[in-house]
Amino acid sequence: MTLSPSTRAWPPVPLAIAGLFSMTSGCTLGSDDPRTMEYEVTLHAEREIALEETDEAYVAGIGSGTTIDFRNDGHLAVADRMERRVLFFDDAGDLLGMFGREGEGPGEFRHILGIAWDERDRLWVSDNSGRITVIDATFAMDTLFEMGADTDYARRLGSSRGTMLVEEHRFPPSGAAIRAYDLDGRPGPMLMAVPEEGGRPYVLGEFHASSFPLGDTVLLASSVNYPLLKVQADGTPLATFGTRPPSIGTMTFPAAGEFAGSRQILGAEWQRSFGTVRAIWAVHDSLIVVEHTRRHPEAGGIPPWHYWIDVYDRWSMEKLAEDVSPPGFVVGVHDDLLWLLTGTPLTSEPVGGPWTVTGFRVGLEPTADAASR
Repeated sequence: MTLSPSTRAWPPVPLAIAGLFSMTSGCTLGSDDPRTMEYEVTLHAEREIALEETDEAYVAGIGSGTTIDFRNDGHLAVADRMERRVLFFDDAGDLLGMFGREGEGPGEFRHILGIAWDERDRLWVSDNSGRITVIDATFAMDTLFEMGADTDYARRLGSSRGTMLVEEHRFPPSGAAIRAYDLDGRPGPMLMAVPEEGGRPYVLGEFHASSFPLGDTVLLASSVNYPLLKVQADGTPLATFGTRPPSIGTMTFPAAGEFAGSRQILGAEWQRSFGTVRAIWAVHDSLIVVEHTRRHPEAGGIPPWHYWIDVYDRWSMEKLAEDVSPPGFVVGVHDDLLWLLTGTPLTSEPVGGPWTVTGFRVGLEPTADAASR
């Protein structure tokens, strides 16, 4: 993304994460080498995009995780769930156009569930009415198609090598599945049926391309109180990680296969007393940032929910640090930066504009004790 007058460069602002972890000098995490070095995880703010205010206040389902999606050129789409429309901004934050309104006809949305750009620079929008709307570069409707008869609605979407990956949901007890669609909306093969745990399906979510393929395994999470589950693409369990429920993970496809590369998976939106993991973002060459909500320990009764981030090793899934209060809501990874919606209260209560989206570089720095050795 090219810096513009309204896109500021920031000095490094370290965010120390409570919790130390071991890293072998010159090697990747998880080595058996006994030599260790203590690090703090830092977030360095590098870019800021102030989104232009519209002609009326807008609110975008903060806490859902599918609010903002970056295009390859840095343009972004924002799903305004309150007004049932999508707002389009350039990489400087200038408003380019908008599409949609409340309703059930063409060009209308009952409730926006997911958004994703395809390889033709069109935006796909899933609705809980069982339809997918495709918006072209002029912010007009390109295509509208209904999901199959065995699908009640689509939730998350993601682009992968000339296809769109769609998370299909069927009302219980039939669960969910991942299916590939061509760019004209024709359904293709089912890539994975979501296994069930405790009588309820695992909850998958939004797919975002990553430059770090992880092989042919899948990290899933139960919608109930279970740890992170690592499974093969056919659903065969391999191992479990973590203790914070519910967790989510990264879906990956074989590096040599048709769908190479990892995909972010967004987890359950049910907000329970123990909280919910909101998203996992693969950043850096070895880190996974997990954003989760939980009711504040001093808050009683009904939420607002508060947000924290945990950090895991990308390969071993070892938890490196936890429960850090971030400077905003994580909304995506673009240009190797972790992007946060900043300048708003970190609760799940809706917050109106104006918004600022800030890109942070995730880094590792030795602690003072480690540096003095």
